[in-house]
Amino acid sequence: MKYILTVILLGMSLFGSCVTNVVPSSDSERFVDNEDGTISDNKTGLVWQKCNYGLTFSDGICGGSTEVMTWGEALQIESDIDASDEYVWRVPTIKELHSITERACSAPALLDIFDYEGGIAQRYWSSTHAESTGRKDENLEAMMIDFTNAQIGLQNKMDDTNITLRLVRIRQ
Repeated sequence: MKYILTVILLGMSLFGSCVTNVVPSSDSERFVDNEDGTISDNKTGLVWQKCNYGLTFSDGICGGSTEVMTWGEALQIESDIDASDEYVWRVPTIKELHSITERACSAPALLDIFDYEGGIAQRYWSSTHAESTGRKDENLEAMMIDFTNAQIGLQNKMDDTNITLRLVRIRQ
């Protein structure tokens, strides 16, 4: 019996699961799939990329490979996109990034309107520095969210191990 329970719990963590006794993080009216690779947040006025960075949106699905990067590389991508796109895409703050988590779900703890195909990277960079923590190495760390469990954490800015991003912009 113990073995069967372990296998069931392991399977749930590998494939994602949601519980019904937890109030969902947001109502279904808040986020709208624009069917162009973006998701609009009606509460904040933000527009999110539906796909992880590195994936491309085509025919209603995200394809390709999720890219992982350091914090500095993430901010450079933001600068590169600003110069070439009509919209100002940027790395979200930790508060903005946390707004798309789903507390009732795990692996991923991401609102189901967002694509998680190819979502090997479960940790996402925010633009928020760790300077307010008072830690000695605060200049070396930035805040990120692990979408396995919706936990906010600190990460060394030079770490590129399985950390990606999802860009955001203000609705035009």
